[in-house]
Amino acid sequence: MALDPQQERLRTELRIDGIEYHYRQDEIEFSGPLEFGFTEAAISLACGNADVDFSTHAKREVGKLWENIQTSPYKALFNAELSSRYLWSVVQLQRQIDEQIKLLTKTSEGRDHKILVHGNRLVSHFVHRKVALKHNGTEVQSVTTPVVLQHVASALVGIRTGVDTLFPENYLQSLFKNMGRVRGIKANSGL
Repeated sequence: MALDPQQERLRTELRIDGIEYHYRQDEIEFSGPLEFGFTEAAISLACGNADVDFSTHAKREVGKLWENIQTSPYKALFNAELSSRYLWSVVQLQRQIDEQIKLLTKTSEGRDHKILVHGNRLVSHFVHRKVALKHNGTEVQSVTTPVVLQHVASALVGIRTGVDTLFPENYLQSLFKNMGRVRGIKANSGL
């Protein structure tokens, strides 16, 4: 990532807004109210991308997202069109989604619990798509926690529908790492 000038551009733009972005391999990736690292950025962008395969990569093997910085998925996520404001917004939304999934996981049981744990990146994908953040920094939408919770709950119902319809007997831990099956769940989720 250090070889990609887009990463330094993003860091510089974010610093102007008082946000620290850690992308170099020798840096510790801190996560705080005004800082985040490359892995968090890549996962957030992958879940926010229209292509569900990217969120599956984030679940199955996150390193595939940046395995080759000259090709997709890396170039689809990190490119000259990516604004630093959009990146920060996607990271903040992903943090809210993760928090709501964590809270719902504590009170859920059975298949719902397993879907939230093993399908967390697919849940995130659906919530990001529902919120539909704009790539243009002037149109970045902030979303309240109750709205995120509503979208997470809705995504859970849709995913459960897709899983129950297509893969009622499948082991959920591996199901959400299979791109073809995740595409099928998405197509049959009603979302």
